[in-house]
Amino acid sequence: MDPTIKSAKYTAVESQWAMVDSLYGGTTTMRAAGERYLTKNPKETQTDYDARLKRTTLFNAYKRSLQHAVARAFTQDLTLEGYPGELTIFAADVDAQGRDLTQFSKEIFTDALNRGVSFFLIDFPSRTEPHANLAAAIASGDRPYWVPIPATNVLAAYSSLDSGAERLTYFRFQEFLTEPSADGMTETRVQQVRVFKQPLATDVPTLDVFRKDAVGAWVPVVQDQPLLGVDRIPVVPDYTNRVGFFVGTPPLMDLAETNVAHWQSSSEQRNILHVARVPFLHIKGMQQQFDEYGKPKEQEISIHSVLLTDKDGSAQWVETSGTALTAGAADLSNLEGKMEQLGLMLTTPSGPSGVASATENAINAAETNSILKDYALALADSLEQALALTAQYLGLPPSNGKVIVDTSFAVDLQTTASQVTDQPSSTSDQPPQ
Repeated sequence: MDPTIKSAKYTAVESQWAMVDSLYGGTTTMRAAGERYLTKNPKETQTDYDARLKRTTLFNAYKRSLQHAVARAFTQDLTLEGYPGELTIFAADVDAQGRDLTQFSKEIFTDALNRGVSFFLIDFPSRTEPHANLAAAIASGDRPYWVPIPATNVLAAYSSLDSGAERLTYFRFQEFLTEPSADGMTETRVQQVRVFKQPLATDVPTLDVFRKDAVGAWVPVVQDQPLLGVDRIPVVPDYTNRVGFFVGTPPLMDLAETNVAHWQSSSEQRNILHVARVPFLHIKGMQQQFDEYGKPKEQEISIHSVLLTDKDGSAQWVETSGTALTAGAADLSNLEGKMEQLGLMLTTPSGPSGVASATENAINAAETNSILKDYALALADSLEQALALTAQYLGLPPSNGKVIVDTSFAVDLQTTASQVTDQPSSTSDQPPQ
């Protein structure tokens, strides 16, 4: 048994996640991907390919667009409204590592915007006698805390329909822990798999944990441990591009593919630029020299050498006309304009005239931020689900609390678009008299 085997739906989206992750990592990860995104040309030697790869650098429009969108969504810190004081205290340190609700949520949102979905676990490893208050529980470590689960770590998720609603019945993911030695001089990276199960809505959710033993076989170190205090598997998804239950694909995939095309074009451009910068000597009428084995000798030309040709011979330096360089530069410029249009960068690409109008800028910004607003509100819904599970762990009664995400950036830009669109046409748009 290998608990790390992924289900079909996660295997199906791996290639898309791999592409956006490579782009997000920058030049280093794109070079590490090698021929996956930069094909070796026919008859190109491995040495020449490696040299070309090392000369290629990434114009990372994808990462810049994603970071810009996250920054817009988190212009203001998240706030809670209508929650009991215990959860307000909890929100100041949601992961037991000092990160508050806003800081933690930014990581989840970034992952979801990159891959289409992200997850987090509301964990509660110990369940002892109730404490006098949450502060005492936090001090003792007997408290719930949130654990981010990147989409790429999820191995399987299954559901069933109960009363017309889809309910999570099985969730399996892998995580990697670093365990230092007793003397602190070395450390070991440990891979473990957690499995949550709840076949029926009336069942108590259970947890299994698998690790490899001394001979490399997967064995359960925790088995059928009940999760007391919650009525469902305490895992919450945050979607930006849902394509199925607990699975998503990158919402900026078109931008990612265009950025890969730019990576490939820039590689060719840098390579041809490298070649074009070095002229070559063309010699006419020079007798070819051979060595003792009949192989042509290489002729070295320097300031200390003399070049002899016959009476009709000549020698001249040959350079490229630059046509290919111009075409390559135009291709890169076009791709960069397309990436602006596809990205969440709040900018509008230039039109055929080379200049975007104020109306185009305002409408494009408003539409972009409308999408971003939907993503931000979806995050708020996910956080409210997580806080409800946290309240269950703490034994708090249900509440009608809300997570407030500032979306004024979308409202402001939509208003601007409306105002610009409603303005009368300029005189240049009027027909001639």
